[in-house]
Amino acid sequence: MPARRAKQVFHFDGKDFIDYMDYVTAKRRRNEAEVKRIGLAEATNGVREKIRALRKAPFKKNVQAKHAPSRRRSARKAGKPVLYTGEELDQQINVVPRAKKRSARVTKVVIEYTDEQRATLKTAQDWMDDMNNFLLKVPHGGGNRTVSEDNARTVMRQVEKMVSGAGVTYHHWPSKIVFAKNRAIDLSTNFDELYREAEEYENKYGRDLGNGWLMRHPIVKLKNYQVWRLEQANK
Repeated sequence: MPARRAKQVFHFDGKDFIDYMDYVTAKRRRNEAEVKRIGLAEATNGVREKIRALRKAPFKKNVQAKHAPSRRRSARKAGKPVLYTGEELDQQINVVPRAKKRSARVTKVVIEYTDEQRATLKTAQDWMDDMNNFLLKVPHGGGNRTVSEDNARTVMRQVEKMVSGAGVTYHHWPSKIVFAKNRAIDLSTNFDELYREAEEYENKYGRDLGNGWLMRHPIVKLKNYQVWRLEQANK
């Protein structure tokens, strides 16, 4: 038979305890007696009583004391108009407001056509008006879209220069360089060839920094309108 296991004996305060619960009870009683001896129990109870009293007490709002209104330092009676001295009035009158900055105005270049050029424009006025309407209302080009009024105005301004024979100048080119000067530009013009000439001008004298609105875009629109007119005539 296996050997019996010896019972554990608990030692505390010079005594032996076979039962564990008796051992725990003895320790608790000894601790309670020690707490009473040093007065810790009374102190703890006092703190607890104060906490209970604070919890039961009604909450008081921290009302700030009202400050007395500050005394007026002005000698003028309250509600009466301000009376200025002569010197104070001079100071009020002599205040000069700052001048507003004016935005820089863009100078509009007015083209002076010769009598011959005006006569040429007069004969082309009907189809030029029709072209302007075409740009605004008829989808065209690679994107099959119309253009805005501002873009139509820009295109027709350059078209007018080419149709009149005055030609197109550019402030980044030498002063005497004029594209399509004294040329009869109308709906019988080969606009593919005219477009290539415009590219050659840009390569030789300077690129159009307006991304094509100087010559190339207007020439493309002229061709779009030319093709549309031919299509309408063949219907």
